[in-house]
Order: sequence, then structure tokens, then C-alpha cells
Amino acid sequence: MTIPVIIRRIVSIFLIIKVMTISTIHLYAQQAPSLTGLPVLPDENGFAGMFAGVSGGKLFCMGGANFPDKMPWQGGNKKWYDNIYMLEDGKKWVKLSQRLTQPIAYGVSVSYQDAIFLIGGCNRDQHFNRVMSYKWTGKSLEYQEHPPLPIPMAYMAGTIIKDKIIVAGGMEMPEGTPLRKCFILDLQNLHQGWAEIDPWPGPERVLPVCTSSENDFYLFSGETTAMNSAGAKLPLILQDAYRLKIDTTHKNDNYKWQPLFPMPKGVAAAATPLPVLKDGRFFFWGGVDALSRLHEDPATSPGIPDDILLYDPVKDVWSFFKKETHFPARVTLPVVFWKGQWIFISGEVKPGVRTNMITVLKG
Repeated sequence: MTIPVIIRRIVSIFLIIKVMTISTIHLYAQQAPSLTGLPVLPDENGFAGMFAGVSGGKLFCMGGANFPDKMPWQGGNKKWYDNIYMLEDGKKWVKLSQRLTQPIAYGVSVSYQDAIFLIGGCNRDQHFNRVMSYKWTGKSLEYQEHPPLPIPMAYMAGTIIKDKIIVAGGMEMPEGTPLRKCFILDLQNLHQGWAEIDPWPGPERVLPVCTSSENDFYLFSGETTAMNSAGAKLPLILQDAYRLKIDTTHKNDNYKWQPLFPMPKGVAAAATPLPVLKDGRFFFWGGVDALSRLHEDPATSPGIPDDILLYDPVKDVWSFFKKETHFPARVTLPVVFWKGQWIFISGEVKPGVRTNMITVLKG
């Protein structure tokens, strides 16, 4: 083989490697999750515990709570809201003249057949079992009542799988104890109402997070109460994880819980339902872990941990993605899938402190 031929082959190999490298980088750039912003809500404080969803192709968020005057450690009072906001043409939020039937926050919301369902929630005085929906007609939101929850619930997690709404955990009344209950509503058989199924094989919890993938429901973390060696009851941030397998091949659906590999750390009250990336992994951003829960003085709290975790439901494997430094991590906020993107709606960045930011996840 002559030297010129050898040189040409070396150059060809180099070009192939370069093209493969560029293609790999381009593919990673396409797949890597990234966060950007949408217009902020027209309220300087922002809200925790809002309801949100999509109807008529438009993004809506509703209700929520904040401290409008003073922070709680300054003697401020928490206020619940009945406001409804609509993102007009994806450019700015409009506060509608229409309002919710009452101020409410900290429930579950899902989008189904062009309607936004609001499930449970609470205000200052009580927790609710009401289930209602709002559908955009082009001029206003059409309101409808649906079968109520078997018990009042707030601070639970929930999502929709095909035609079924699933809610889990939460609390039945103010100053109550965490629940170990799971309810399902078949939207194609509303006359049957909510059905209670066996709960996950773990402790009761408030403020868990959840998501769905394929025909499965996933439940993660949350907070419960445990007793230490001195007999004192203390808050415990959970790191357990579960999959609920739903078998629809029978006349009556079968449900089976499966424990998953424990989380690297807890993420109580994180954004939920969890975004599912294009590669099938779940995206965990925000939430309270055991260390951040130890900050007893809210005035000096460092805020919500900014770690982003990913979970592969096929391999049952956790991975660390990165620390998010451009957008503040938060808790008690809904996530909505809209126009091929995951939208994080407002939320709480420190105890008592909200943000009016709307953040978009692409990936």
C-alpha cells in the first residue's frame, strides 16, 4: 500500500469520526432537557398550590394561595384565591373576570377531553371533596360538577391515565394526619363514582409526587410523621417509590403495587405530575429533602434544593442530571403538558415566598 493511499484512508477515518462526533453532540443537544421561561403571571407575589390545565388549546391556571402583605414569621396571614388566568396567544397572561366558585388551592388538576378537572383542595377553614371541570367555549369557561371524592382531600398527588383519574395520599382535614388512601375515577363511567383501591405498601404521606407512563401510575416521596427513640413525633421526608400496574384486560381492572428502588433523596411537594422526557425518564426538580426540612427558621431558609434527578422506569435506575442555577427550584406547584412542552406554574421558592415565574421544560 502506497503512502498516499494510507494518508487518504487516515483522512477518511478522521472525517467519519468527526461526523459521528458532531452527530452525537447534535443528538444530545436535541434530547438534553432544558428550561426556559414564559411570561410571568400578572401578580407580583405568585401563588402556591394552583390548579392548571389546557382547554381550547389555551393554558389556564386558577386559585392558589400566598401571603400578600407580610411573611408568616412577620405575622402575615395566608390568603386563598379564586382567580383564573389565561395565557393569551402564548404572549401574556390575562386575568379573567370569571372566577372559581370559591377560593381554593392544594388539590389536583388534570386535563381531559378539552376540559380542566379540579379535584379536592382546601381553603383556610376546610378541605373539600368537590370535583369540577372548566371548559373554554371561546368566550368563557363552562362549569360542570362531577362525582365527589369519598372524603375531603388536599395536599395529595394525582394524574390521569387514559380515562382514569388517580389520586393518592394527602390529608383529610386541616391539622389532620397524612392519608394512606388511593382513589380512582373512571371518566367513561362517571355514574360509578370514585373507587378505593388498596394503597401502596408503604407509610401514609402528604405532599407526594406522581406521574404516569404507559398504563402505569408512579408514586414518590412525600412527608409523614414518625416517632423517635425519645417518643417525640417528628416529620419524616420519605424516599420510597412505587409503581401501580393497571391491568385492563379483565372486565374489572386489576391493580397491583410494586416497590421500586429507593430515591437518592426525598422530594416532598415537588412539581407534579412529573414530566416524562422523550427518552422515557422522569424529571424531578425541586421538592423538600430531609436536610432542607431541618431549617426551622423560615426567615433564614436557603430555599428549595436545586438538584435535578432523573429516573428510568424501565431500568429502575436513578441518576443526577445537574443543578439548575437559572430558575429557582420550588414546591407546591402543578405541571401541565402543553404544545409539546412541560409547563411549571408559579409555586413556592422559600417558606412563605412565592414566585410568579412560569418555566418551560423542553426535552
